[in-house]
Amino acid sequence: MEMNAASAIAKGRFPSTGGIPARRILRAAGFGGLVLLFWPVWEWYLVRMTDGSDEPLGWLALAGAVWRMWERRNEPGPRRGPGMGMALCLAGYLALLALGAGPLPRALCAVGTLGLAATAGRRGEAGILVLLLLSLPVLASVQFYLGYPMRIFAAWMSEAGLGLLGIQTEREGTALFRGGVAVLVDAPCSGVRMLWCALALHAFLAARRNLGAGAVALGSAGVVMVVMLGNALRATLLFVKESGMAEMPEWAHEGIGLAAFALVCGVVARGHGVSWRMRRPRGRWIAAGGVAAALLLVPLWPERRPAGEAFPGWPARFEGRALTEVPLEPEDARFAVGFPGRIARFTDGGRWLIVRWVEMPTRKLHSTADCLRGMGFTIGDRRIGMGPDEARWATFRAWNRQGEALAVRERITDGAGRGWTDVSEWYWQVMLGKSEGAWWAFTVLE
Repeated sequence: MEMNAASAIAKGRFPSTGGIPARRILRAAGFGGLVLLFWPVWEWYLVRMTDGSDEPLGWLALAGAVWRMWERRNEPGPRRGPGMGMALCLAGYLALLALGAGPLPRALCAVGTLGLAATAGRRGEAGILVLLLLSLPVLASVQFYLGYPMRIFAAWMSEAGLGLLGIQTEREGTALFRGGVAVLVDAPCSGVRMLWCALALHAFLAARRNLGAGAVALGSAGVVMVVMLGNALRATLLFVKESGMAEMPEWAHEGIGLAAFALVCGVVARGHGVSWRMRRPRGRWIAAGGVAAALLLVPLWPERRPAGEAFPGWPARFEGRALTEVPLEPEDARFAVGFPGRIARFTDGGRWLIVRWVEMPTRKLHSTADCLRGMGFTIGDRRIGMGPDEARWATFRAWNRQGEALAVRERITDGAGRGWTDVSEWYWQVMLGKSEGAWWAFTVLE
């Protein structure tokens, strides 16, 4: 009996152990070892998903991926496993770990490795891998890097669409002007959440249909196009409402957004009625893979070095009131760790003021709304208003767990008098060379 078992193992045929095939036991042990190897990634994942600093939508994508993998647990695997892909992802993780890279690129490699191990090279693994990538808590980072370009596109398309209807508007950045009325395509209208949901729906349907990598890549490109057009339609209809061109009830703002979202999801779902399979996907797959790799490397974009400007000192007055510096709150001190600049907290006797002096463009300059959300606050609608200095400020209200409300406004300025109400817009303007030097970020809490 022992000779027969040894002979079977030598030929690649594994005996059963207690009714469970030994091959399955070995695979489970290897998968468990990978999970333990990537433990620092899971620790970061759980913290980001539960501390309120990012959108919790990733749980939906993770549930969809796990559900599909469980459905396919008894399906026969292919003759050739995903060994090469797993080896590349694992090597990438170890290299990034040795280089001291941040948690996001390491998480991408870890999720890729585990996804390939779990799907075992079966057809349809591409959809599951996309769901696993979408499960990562990166919506805040995507909003930071892609939010402003997507808003620019929506405003540009809205201007063109309104022009075709004979409605003349002027665009300045992400704002549309008509008759002295300005309507801003702000961060919530960037379409980032819509893009995430549409890609998650596409990936889930692709996994259900067992589509290959080339078909998933081609379909993802189509989803991006549909989302961009759908978001431009939403921005156009919102301009009609907010500019006063048409009388609409207050709920129309949210209603237009929901209608655009439903339209996009319907188009994506209907698109899966069309065959995405390709006879020769290799060239398209390589091209799509190159584009995807370029997008994944955006968070690794090397930031510019500090301009070498000496810190000029904290302002003594703000909006005509004398400032008194107070110690940073523990939450503020935590955000200050590794910040490329300085952070201080002040009071003028009736308000709190958080001032950040920034040496270079950085992802570590968070929106105040993101910071407060990470501290457990509930954030209200974000709007653009005029401050006492006749400058534009981003304004919103925030409620703590006891129901106490804060009125918040924030703005970023440079030494030339330019200002921004959104960190994504500020970042891209600086990276495009339209602003230089150190910057000031002011947050007023009342």
